[in-house]
Amino acid sequence: MRTPPSLHLLARLAPLAAGVLVLALPAARGDSDGAAMDRAADSLAQAMGQGWDNCDLPERETQAAAGHYKGFYRVSYDLVSSRATVHNKMEGNLEFELARHQEPEQPKTPPPSDPLRTPLGAKPAASGARSASFSKEDFEKAWDRLAGNLPADTEVNAEADALAKAIMAEYQGNYEGLYVGPGEPAKVQGNADYNLTASLDIHIPGLQIAEPMGTKEPASLEVRGEEDFESNQFKDIWLWGDPAQIKFGANFDITTPDSNAVGQANLQGGNLNYHAVATDADGHRTETSGNRSGDIPGGKRGLIHLKVLDQDCWQLKGTVDTSELQKQLASGPFRMVVTDTEWIATLDERDVDFEKQVQELAAEPIPSPLTWDFIDRFNQRWQTLRKSGKLTDYRLCVLKDLDRQAVRITVAGLRELLHDFPEVRDMNNACAAITVINAALQRILPLVRRLQLEGVDCPLADNVETVVGNEMQKLAKNVLGRKHSFDELTCLAGFAPFRYGMINYGDQSDPVRDAWEAEIQARLAAAHAGP
Repeated sequence: MRTPPSLHLLARLAPLAAGVLVLALPAARGDSDGAAMDRAADSLAQAMGQGWDNCDLPERETQAAAGHYKGFYRVSYDLVSSRATVHNKMEGNLEFELARHQEPEQPKTPPPSDPLRTPLGAKPAASGARSASFSKEDFEKAWDRLAGNLPADTEVNAEADALAKAIMAEYQGNYEGLYVGPGEPAKVQGNADYNLTASLDIHIPGLQIAEPMGTKEPASLEVRGEEDFESNQFKDIWLWGDPAQIKFGANFDITTPDSNAVGQANLQGGNLNYHAVATDADGHRTETSGNRSGDIPGGKRGLIHLKVLDQDCWQLKGTVDTSELQKQLASGPFRMVVTDTEWIATLDERDVDFEKQVQELAAEPIPSPLTWDFIDRFNQRWQTLRKSGKLTDYRLCVLKDLDRQAVRITVAGLRELLHDFPEVRDMNNACAAITVINAALQRILPLVRRLQLEGVDCPLADNVETVVGNEMQKLAKNVLGRKHSFDELTCLAGFAPFRYGMINYGDQSDPVRDAWEAEIQARLAAAHAGP
């Protein structure tokens, strides 16, 4: 019997599927003239004509990669009343660290004399020999409790516990960036500044006000945020600060038909002080100063809410949420109209050229039928990209596009195998037919399992058992409908996918089992009866 070319071709997919695709073809029993099988499968062709090969990959949910980010936020809005419009622009720079938990390398026991190795390029801890009066098991137990893998009330050796804590402290102390503990969601932490500028339009004839208002100097804020536990996505990031520490000021120049006033005003923590000089039409000057005390509670709290609407391996972005401010203004004379809002933070590590190479390879059309050249070239370029730099969280995230392309190639490989799936045409040698069908099925199942693990909705994979079951049903019906041998019944009943419930023979399943068991009982009875 001829081995279909696509089976040899799909063997090249093995490295692509990380060892999942093992496509070795065992020799078929019997059928020396090769007439028992034919590579064309009419039932499969009909199924594929109905669109069974239309496989959909799940949507790619990308997490922002760990690392250092820089960016900005801004929101422009107008406060509108019947007598005035205040044009406001709130903006600032962002700089923060995004961190995910990474298990530190557990030191070997007895405790090492070598420097502690920590990830992400952290500086080695101080070296020095340590003596221990506890076992390896004692230390591992203490370490697991500290890492959260054992209940906090687990009893551990005191010396082992002290050493584990010291090593963890060294790890955290030498960790370059934000530390995220076991079981904790990814976090962002960093700094931002806050600037506000405002200009006033007065809707009163003859009255003009020049000079903008706003913050006297950039205010310092803290960036804080955590990934949502259920979705593993960032949804909200807050800028924290103490409103009582923000300094606002204005230089004003007010002109009316019969006077002019210039001056300054400063506001901090609810305390307003001002100084102004007014000059009338006759040149008389009037100077005035004053202070007013207000009540703005101190203490840090979330001041600016950044909504995360989109994230990729190298970026987080969204809008500034102004809903709380709008609620506060709802009962006052001003109506808030947002004219522009945006924030973006980009990973320092971003490598646009690397991303472009990955995207080009991931978008390369898959030929039909598959060729040796395509598979070899894809594998080679994939490995080259993986080795082009340190496999950081960012690079692994970008490379996921190639994982998805590998799944698409797996689908193409499955299509090739199913196209060459043998159809039973010579019904006279059931065992030979089953051997060939089983060999073909063993090449298909690893591909199906991979697609299932990847969460791929693939009718082509889902209906493999139907295609195989149809062929086996036809064979079983033919065998039972003619004179058959005990070996043929044994091959049908002992077919592993049938025995384990993966494949059924339709309405021939029970008759095959009954005929096989009846033949066994007859042979046992004949053996007991003797010659």
